[in-house]
Amino acid sequence: MPAPNHAFALMQKAVDFHRQGNMPEAEQSYRAVLAADPRHVDALRLLGGLYMQSNEPGRAADCFEQALALAPDHPELLNNLGVALYGQGRREEALARYRQAVRLAPEFGDAIDNLGTTLLACGKPDEAIAWLQRSLQLRPGNAQTYIRLGHACRTQGQKAEAIEHYRRALNLAPENAEALTHLGNLLREAGQSEEACAAYRRLVALQPQNANIRLNLGTIFHDMGKTAEAMEHYDEVLRLEPHATGAIVSRAGLLMESDRPEEAHKGYEQALRLNPGLADAEWGKALALLALGDYAEGWKLYEARFARRPIRDPVLLATPRWRGEDLRGKRLLIWGEQGLGDMLQFVRYAGLCINRGAAVIVQCQPALRRLLRNCPFIDEIVATPAEGRCDYQIPAMSLPLAFGTTLETIPKDTPYLFVDQDTRRKWTPRFAGAEGFKVGLVWAGNPRKNQIEAHITDRQRSMALEAMKPLLDVPGCRFYNLQKGAAADEIAVDGLGARLIDYMPEAGDFLDTAAIIEHLDLVISVDTSVVHVAGGLGKPVWVLSRFGGCWRWLRNREASPWYPAVRVFGQTALGDWEHCIEKVCLTLRERLLVS
Repeated sequence: MPAPNHAFALMQKAVDFHRQGNMPEAEQSYRAVLAADPRHVDALRLLGGLYMQSNEPGRAADCFEQALALAPDHPELLNNLGVALYGQGRREEALARYRQAVRLAPEFGDAIDNLGTTLLACGKPDEAIAWLQRSLQLRPGNAQTYIRLGHACRTQGQKAEAIEHYRRALNLAPENAEALTHLGNLLREAGQSEEACAAYRRLVALQPQNANIRLNLGTIFHDMGKTAEAMEHYDEVLRLEPHATGAIVSRAGLLMESDRPEEAHKGYEQALRLNPGLADAEWGKALALLALGDYAEGWKLYEARFARRPIRDPVLLATPRWRGEDLRGKRLLIWGEQGLGDMLQFVRYAGLCINRGAAVIVQCQPALRRLLRNCPFIDEIVATPAEGRCDYQIPAMSLPLAFGTTLETIPKDTPYLFVDQDTRRKWTPRFAGAEGFKVGLVWAGNPRKNQIEAHITDRQRSMALEAMKPLLDVPGCRFYNLQKGAAADEIAVDGLGARLIDYMPEAGDFLDTAAIIEHLDLVISVDTSVVHVAGGLGKPVWVLSRFGGCWRWLRNREASPWYPAVRVFGQTALGDWEHCIEKVCLTLRERLLVS
């Protein structure tokens, strides 16, 4: 063993090299100390730290384990070993070391913080939250711990709490890009677009050449309906990274909403050349093709929706998908995958399936069951796929592909939805003696605030009842509310109870709505499920379609290939309902003059 002064000198030399960042010399000096004294705990500890700085967690762990063999109750060594094990992906072993360290030193902040962080990485957010909160009690000024606590709360679905933690992190570290990013994303999910935009503006200011940040800011502007700003950022992303498929796809989506499907189609094709099979690009291209009337190719690509959101129901996964096989003597399950309107529109194909010899079972949402039970071409209605016990299954929106539907071969016979006599008798007295041309109104869809894409679409397709007021001034009409949900409260708020007859509080489901519609002369509705109820009943419907509207109404057409009695009134500019309503009012006046 060297003399104490000599050992001290060797160690001091090693530490000096280490502080200077001269890692090779520091390592050699630590090794010299250990050659002279293999039981030198501090040399082992510091050499392990050097290896961690050099991104060699395996060698670091060896040093810490040797040191712990000499000093088994050393909290710092236990914590350091945990860090080294975590660096090798050995998370459960790391957890054990952190727990040992905390038992020995209950207020050891680093070990407590590392324990919480590792618990989160191991999928144990509940326990992680408790330890991270403990860490903040000891070190309230640690921005990174607030960020990790935000991550843990987000994992648990505690979005409001997560937002607050990210905000606290930014109070401590205003330019922390990680906190800004997660805060911006969560605010966007929560529909707080203005605040999300502010967070991403700060990020762009910090990292102006970061294409991904600019893409996210463009997406938020897109959410807010600020198309010019969104396009500016998408274009800037493509200047920075010309082959950024995310920006190409997002830009194409904006072109679709701007009623430029041909240009959007080109964008999606470009993205697919760069990234063949990209589900978002295939999906977008499908919508562009369907809007342009190219059903042959559009329906094929429309299947990309399952690459974006895979089927998870075990019964559906285990049941063969029907792709045109002989259906004689077979049970076929048609299941609802998207919205109410989609099922109402495509359930018409059940009649074609019956013609092929199938027994047709339909799984649909509760609000549709009573109405669809009246369809003569449906043998059974079920609540879940498991109740179907079928030979084949097919999603409702895949039926056009299975039948090779083109614009010329759409099954458009109406009515295919029916109201039974008992329900009709229930509602008929309400309309006895009602004078005037009876018009039903719908001004808003389902906001679906928990689904951001659907929520944005709904915001574009819906209007306030206030915008429909000019319709109520058309003489000779008697107006009926067909609106459900929170938007129906606008009747009372706008003081329109005397001008808009409202039976909808008594309508339990879509069968009752259909019975009301049967007694009307016309339905005027934004693009929502009521359109499909009225269309399926064969009733005249005027659809108020958003700018760059849904693919099913095609482009620049007033007539619908899906419903003979539908007429489409489209916006001429994004968000401009005023001129759309003006045209509807004029057309309604003309209609009354003719009648």
